[in-house]
Amino acid sequence: MTLKVVTMAELRLDVLTEPLRTGEIVADVCRRYGISRDTYYRYRRRYLTEGLDGLEDQSRRPTTSPAQIPAEAEIRIW
Repeated sequence: MTLKVVTMAELRLDVLTEPLRTGEIVADVCRRYGISRDTYYRYRRRYLTEGLDGLEDQSRRPTTSPAQIPAEAEIRIW
């Protein structure tokens, strides 16, 4: 038996399409997979706007750091 390697995006897509395939309600699918409905719908929005790329893991790093000191001040401190 050969194993198939799947990405997280493919697994998430399977979860998103399961209610359409099986006729189950979203709440039951989420309960079985151990995710919240908020997470399900967040992934669904990302899939609808970005396609399969939207289901890949995304960085949690903030895009800005408003409390960071300016580079000039940091150089003076060192």
